[in-house]
Amino acid sequence: MPLPALAIWPALTVALALLCVEARAADPAASQAGGGPQTMSIADLRPGMKGYGLTTFEGDKVERFDVEVLGVLRTWAPQGTVVMIRMSGPVLDQTGTISGMSGSPVFIDDRLLGAVAYGFPNSKLPIAGVTPIEEMLVSGEIEEAGSALRQGARRAAFGRALREEIKALVDAYAAGHRPGDPAIREIAGRMVLPLGFRRWDGARQTAVLEPALRRLMPGAQEPTLARLPIPLAVGGASPGALQALAPGLSASGFVPVQGGTAGASPTTSIQPAPGVPVGPVFVTGDIDMAAMGTLTLIDGDRVLAFGHPAFDYGEVSGQLDYPLAVGRVQTVIPSTFLSFRLTSTEGIIGRFTRDTSAAIVGRLGGEAPMFPCTVRVKGARDTTYHYQVAGYWETAPFLAYLVSALSAERWEGEGAMVTLSVRSSITLKGREQPVVLRARYAGVPVDWAAFDMVYLPAAVLTFNEFAQRDIAALDVELEVQEGIEAAEIRGVRASPREVEPGGKVELTVRLREFQGPEKLHKIELRVPEDAVPGTEARLLVCDAWLNYWIDMDEDWGFFDPYDMEGLIRILESYPEGTGLYVRASFQRAGLRYEGVPMPDLPPSAMSLIGSGPETGSVHTLARTLKLSEPTPYLVDGAEETTVRIVDPRRGMAPPDRD
Repeated sequence: MPLPALAIWPALTVALALLCVEARAADPAASQAGGGPQTMSIADLRPGMKGYGLTTFEGDKVERFDVEVLGVLRTWAPQGTVVMIRMSGPVLDQTGTISGMSGSPVFIDDRLLGAVAYGFPNSKLPIAGVTPIEEMLVSGEIEEAGSALRQGARRAAFGRALREEIKALVDAYAAGHRPGDPAIREIAGRMVLPLGFRRWDGARQTAVLEPALRRLMPGAQEPTLARLPIPLAVGGASPGALQALAPGLSASGFVPVQGGTAGASPTTSIQPAPGVPVGPVFVTGDIDMAAMGTLTLIDGDRVLAFGHPAFDYGEVSGQLDYPLAVGRVQTVIPSTFLSFRLTSTEGIIGRFTRDTSAAIVGRLGGEAPMFPCTVRVKGARDTTYHYQVAGYWETAPFLAYLVSALSAERWEGEGAMVTLSVRSSITLKGREQPVVLRARYAGVPVDWAAFDMVYLPAAVLTFNEFAQRDIAALDVELEVQEGIEAAEIRGVRASPREVEPGGKVELTVRLREFQGPEKLHKIELRVPEDAVPGTEARLLVCDAWLNYWIDMDEDWGFFDPYDMEGLIRILESYPEGTGLYVRASFQRAGLRYEGVPMPDLPPSAMSLIGSGPETGSVHTLARTLKLSEPTPYLVDGAEETTVRIVDPRRGMAPPDRD
């Protein structure tokens, strides 16, 4: 059976691109006619050949460094070939290979050989691996045939993985775990980092360090060539926040560093050229985040950089869409482990559009999507933070969560005992009304509130199965109150214990405040007129979360939406967490036969139903009353009691309902 056209189309374009690159590499005149530099074929290389490279060590000045060819590795995966070189120069002789040099072009006989992309950790000498320009050009010329199909498949895979992790989260809660517990943290950690920032195993996201990156971790001794990490400069975040970010981001080849960005202004005096720092911008504003490597080649409006992937998509060509910025080097930090470069973003000049095994590919001009994010933190002082967040669907929920958590962390301080009231408003492209959620948290880590109220709803909306909806704007408000404003339900008492249909019951609830006294809270309940005398009514007083889970269990159809608006209704039903909830279950007259309620059956008919050998499913009818009473604090726990329904006709036996 022949393959579907869409299945072979991308493969054909890759083959055509390879043929074009091979033709140009074999014909130097073709490269000159195209306006780009002549390229050096690997077949022409010999050990000992010398040349130079271009990179930036300080400011915006592109400088040369010396290069000597050591040899060629023929079996390197995934490229197939890596050229080994020894570099030298006033800076490199002191620092060794520098993280941030990824993409620095290397020339032999004034012909472009490729880009610095690999290095040895703990090496005393600046020995590096070069990705050949032939392979980088393949990356640049692969057409995006079938890209929409691949994007749709990957987006759907994200949705499936997210639903699996949400189920695991619900199961962990049902097992008694709470926010901050290791089991919950593990699940949340798997969920937060998107595919672009982690490995993919085909079914779900997993935080696994690839072997090459394991060897870049401090203390590793294996003498193995590995991809150079990309410095991810985070300006405006605390050292503690960087330490928390480091394990996850390091797993995908990023090294979070303090400071190093100055914001990406819309214009800059720095002109893009080989050797100039470039990279994708993730966040600008009161926190800046950008990953800066080096530009290798400009061919018309096309840009090739890095010499290796920025992310790990595991595809020939992974589509992405981030602002492309040029940068200014602040300084180089020498290290016995691996030196790195601090680079500030100086201006957005285009957009990065693809990530491949041999290069990150961009276009000069044009604008990548970004959305405004405002985070207001109210408390002892009121502060508003403003951001522009990269809107590419794959990382937008993660970046929104990140800036929200880091903004709140600035106020809270490490280990502070606070109560958080959170309101998040998510505006989607193509929908006028925002999705609004509210919740309250006491004694949980501040990043959990951001996970619960920003990441989860944003991810569910972005990766939903009904419609493609990207984030257009995000507004988060956190009110921080020192101390724990919470109370636990310690008991409940009903008065009277026997009541007629239509009568009143007063519930007295004992609440124990956190590190405080017990208080009594009274709730009045009216018994339904059709409550059956001779039965007992179960009265449950519980917190918002248990009430929510019971609603879900009793009305699962509401939590199984069939369209986008149904999904939004579920999200907006998320409980705030304060208040007392009462669920009172009373038996009613009548039966439910095969799912159909029959409330007004006479006793003779009721005695016949269920007595025959071929009768269907028969259940008693019940009515559940739901009440809620506000409280000034977060409530946790549940207690229950019962009352007996008595016949108003004193002295008469109640009817037999058995």
